[in-house]
Amino acid sequence: MKRILACFVMLGIFCGAFAEEAKTPKLKTAEYRVFVVADKPGVEHFGGEKEYKKKLKTLFKKINTHWNASAQGRFKYNFKFTPTLGAVYDGSSKAAEEKYRENFDFGKHDLLMVIDHIADHDGEEGAFHCGGWNGLSIIAIGNDKLEFLDYFGEERWYKSIVHELGHYRMVTDVYATQVRGENNPVNGETFKPMTCIMHDSWDTWSDYAVNIINALAESKTPGRDFPDFFRSLFADNIIVTVLKDGKPLKNATVNLYGARGKYFDVITPAYRTYTTDDEGKIHIEGVKDMYCNPPQPNRPEDLPWGRWFNFLVEAVDGEKKAYAWMPEYVVQMPFFEGKDVYELTISF
Repeated sequence: MKRILACFVMLGIFCGAFAEEAKTPKLKTAEYRVFVVADKPGVEHFGGEKEYKKKLKTLFKKINTHWNASAQGRFKYNFKFTPTLGAVYDGSSKAAEEKYRENFDFGKHDLLMVIDHIADHDGEEGAFHCGGWNGLSIIAIGNDKLEFLDYFGEERWYKSIVHELGHYRMVTDVYATQVRGENNPVNGETFKPMTCIMHDSWDTWSDYAVNIINALAESKTPGRDFPDFFRSLFADNIIVTVLKDGKPLKNATVNLYGARGKYFDVITPAYRTYTTDDEGKIHIEGVKDMYCNPPQPNRPEDLPWGRWFNFLVEAVDGEKKAYAWMPEYVVQMPFFEGKDVYELTISF
């Protein structure tokens, strides 16, 4: 009798577990087709086309695993990048990129990846990057050394490719919002961006990146389908509230100092200056242009990529000053909540 009872208990546990599993919906797969072109010396070095295709398949298995696992259950899809070794080129990687982007077949593939294992031609660069051309996303993996790099073997390579694929899915370089303290003449403060693969390839996906990747999952060519997507994410308005001892501070000065990508610095003088109203608030309009195409006055002549990546916000109350940061991704997050206002509070 005890054995029969035990069997029923085990069966109940099994059925309960099965029911829980059945309740968990299987995620829809969002698949993107990668047209890979690789340099002939590299393909030959790694055993010829047949072996190279095997290595490519293994590489993308690692890429897909890292991509999906790094969302920690927040993705609404199972994402899959499927490579095809479409061509082997003999010559400059830059020439190969120009050739295959001009004749790219969107009916068969979704993005172009150019792999260069050895710098054997003039002008070949070592940096990984993802750019766009007529709506086509192009990931270039380059080597600036006269030695073969094994992109298939080391963890840093496939994780770096995941970062570049993040650009294909329309996520910006989060690391570009950083500010180094020695380059901040206003208050000497360092700004470290949030944790995200678009900050460091070894990180996990931020909620910001997850929102973008989920929102555009159904698009095979987001750069072509949503050409103004990044700019559209910015809130239309920013409201900054300044408090002193918990109460609104009237007639406080609020300065916005722009921060540049590439140089990771803060620029003086202040890009914009405001005065708080009776409610201790300032209302900033034209936010999209303020970040993406900042007009004069006080726009520096050298502004990489033509935009501010961050703002250092300074509130002034007599001799006292208080500070906050407004990196672009923070001002874009209200978009995913259906809001058009970003609100910031600074307290004395």
